[in-house]
Order: sequence, then C-alpha cells, then structure tokens
Amino acid sequence: MAIVTLDDMKVAISKTLGVEMEQEQIDQLAEHIMSFFGFREVIIDNKLTAKDRDLFYQMENFKLLKTDNEEATLKKGKRWRIHYWVLNRDYIIKLSRGPEEIEEDRPYDVYSDDNDMWDRSKDEEE
Repeated sequence: MAIVTLDDMKVAISKTLGVEMEQEQIDQLAEHIMSFFGFREVIIDNKLTAKDRDLFYQMENFKLLKTDNEEATLKKGKRWRIHYWVLNRDYIIKLSRGPEEIEEDRPYDVYSDDNDMWDRSKDEEE
C-alpha cells in the first residue's frame, strides 16, 4: 500500500490550489497538514483547534481529506460519536504520482508467487 509522503501532499495541494498560492505557502500548508498525521492516515478530530478544523474542511472540499465517524455506547447507555479525519490516500497519490501508482490492498499476495516456498517435501530431501 502506498504511503502519502510530504512531497505527495505538496504536489496534490499544488495541483488543486496552485494557481492561488505561491510554492512557499504550499510547502507550509502541506507541512502543517502532514504534521497532524505523521505516519498515520487517520487522526481524531479532538486534536484540532477551530482554525485547523476550518482548514481541514477546506481540504475536504478539495477532496484531499475525508471525514469518518463511529459511535460508541457508554456504560450509562449514552451514545458517543467520535469524528476522524482521513487522508484521501488514493486521490492524493493519483494527483502526485499518477493513477498507475495506486495500489490495491491485497493481503494475500504473499501466497500468489508460483515458487516452492511452501513445499515441505523440498526441505525433507535435504
């Protein structure tokens, strides 16, 4: 699975907002957004200030970020909704590297090789 890098975010922002911004502003914006995510693709909304949340909503309008939420039931029966911000990984990668770079999640690819790695009889012969 492809990981969104700082350079990917810079290119994606440049392609969506580039006409309106200088490169230095694009770099600062990309660094600011990515500083929340680090090596993750999801962050909890509670980490954001009102100003940062406004910025994230703008990035959602440009399809660079998405929102998600889940509900949890507390012991007293009250429902608690948790909001998340998610990097729109496929869209960012598509903008920065091209559509051919988007990888599908294939958790069983380890078994797809046509080699004899899993052949026990080979070990017995040695």
